[in-house]
Amino acid sequence: MNLPKVVADMVLVKIIYSHNVDGGKFLIPNSGVSIHKYHSDYYGEVVDIGPDYSYELKKGDKVIFQRHEGKPIVIGDDEYLVLKERWVMGKYEE
Repeated sequence: MNLPKVVADMVLVKIIYSHNVDGGKFLIPNSGVSIHKYHSDYYGEVVDIGPDYSYELKKGDKVIFQRHEGKPIVIGDDEYLVLKERWVMGKYEE
Protein backbone atom coordinates (compact mmCIF):
# COMPACT_ATOMS: atom_id res chain seq x y z
CA MET A 1 0.00 0.00 0.00
CA ASN A 2 1.45 3.34 -1.02
CA LEU A 3 0.74 6.15 1.40
CA PRO A 4 1.43 9.78 0.51
CA LYS A 5 4.55 11.43 1.94
CA VAL A 6 3.72 14.59 3.84
CA VAL A 7 5.61 17.86 3.49
CA ALA A 8 6.36 20.96 5.58
CA ASP A 9 4.88 20.78 9.11
CA MET A 10 2.21 18.20 8.24
CA VAL A 11 1.54 14.84 9.89
CA LEU A 12 -0.17 11.79 8.39
CA VAL A 13 -2.26 9.96 11.00
CA LYS A 14 -4.16 6.68 10.69
CA ILE A 15 -7.45 7.29 12.49
CA ILE A 16 -8.42 5.01 15.37
CA TYR A 17 -11.91 5.55 16.75
CA SER A 18 -12.64 4.99 20.41
CA HIS A 19 -15.54 5.57 22.71
CA ASN A 20 -15.60 6.26 26.46
CA VAL A 21 -17.72 3.96 28.61
CA ASP A 22 -17.69 4.11 32.42
CA GLY A 23 -14.28 5.77 32.49
CA GLY A 24 -12.70 3.24 30.11
CA LYS A 25 -12.17 3.15 26.38
CA PHE A 26 -12.95 0.55 23.79
CA LEU A 27 -11.99 0.52 20.15
CA ILE A 28 -14.68 0.56 17.51
CA PRO A 29 -14.04 -1.73 14.54
CA ASN A 30 -14.31 -0.24 11.06
CA SER A 31 -17.76 -1.78 10.63
CA GLY A 32 -19.12 0.38 13.47
CA VAL A 33 -17.32 3.60 12.65
CA SER A 34 -20.21 5.24 10.80
CA ILE A 35 -22.45 4.91 13.86
CA HIS A 36 -19.94 6.38 16.30
CA LYS A 37 -18.00 8.71 14.01
CA TYR A 38 -19.26 11.96 15.50
CA HIS A 39 -19.68 10.74 19.06
CA SER A 40 -16.17 9.40 19.58
CA ASP A 41 -12.81 10.73 20.65
CA TYR A 42 -10.36 11.16 17.80
CA TYR A 43 -6.97 9.67 18.13
CA GLY A 44 -4.68 7.91 15.78
CA GLU A 45 -1.27 6.52 14.97
CA VAL A 46 1.41 8.65 13.32
CA VAL A 47 2.30 7.18 9.92
CA ASP A 48 4.49 9.96 8.46
CA ILE A 49 5.90 13.30 9.62
CA GLY A 50 6.87 16.25 7.44
CA PRO A 51 10.47 17.54 7.57
CA ASP A 52 9.49 20.86 9.18
CA TYR A 53 7.46 19.34 12.04
CA SER A 54 8.99 20.77 15.22
CA TYR A 55 7.54 18.68 18.06
CA GLU A 56 8.82 15.34 19.33
CA LEU A 57 6.81 12.78 17.42
CA LYS A 58 7.86 9.62 15.67
CA LYS A 59 6.13 7.06 13.49
CA GLY A 60 3.94 4.78 15.59
CA ASP A 61 3.15 7.38 18.29
CA LYS A 62 -0.51 7.55 19.34
CA VAL A 63 -1.82 11.12 19.24
CA ILE A 64 -5.02 13.03 19.91
CA PHE A 65 -6.03 15.75 17.50
CA GLN A 66 -8.70 18.34 16.90
CA ARG A 67 -11.92 16.97 15.56
CA HIS A 68 -13.07 18.21 12.12
CA GLU A 69 -9.58 19.31 11.04
CA GLY A 70 -7.30 17.96 8.37
CA LYS A 71 -7.66 16.43 4.95
CA PRO A 72 -9.25 12.93 5.07
CA ILE A 73 -7.82 10.17 2.89
CA VAL A 74 -9.30 6.67 2.55
CA ILE A 75 -6.97 3.91 1.37
CA GLY A 76 -8.49 0.45 1.32
CA ASP A 77 -10.40 -0.02 4.57
CA ASP A 78 -8.27 2.50 6.50
CA GLU A 79 -8.95 6.18 7.07
CA TYR A 80 -6.14 8.72 7.39
CA LEU A 81 -5.89 12.45 8.04
CA VAL A 82 -3.25 14.90 6.95
CA LEU A 83 -2.95 17.34 9.85
CA LYS A 84 -1.13 20.61 10.36
CA GLU A 85 1.29 20.67 13.26
CA ARG A 86 -0.96 22.87 15.41
CA TRP A 87 -3.91 20.44 15.14
CA VAL A 88 -2.07 17.68 17.04
CA MET A 89 -2.96 18.30 20.69
CA GLY A 90 -0.94 15.63 22.48
CA LYS A 91 0.41 12.11 22.48
CA TYR A 92 -0.23 9.09 24.64
CA GLU A 93 2.71 7.84 26.67
CA GLU A 94 2.72 4.05 26.89
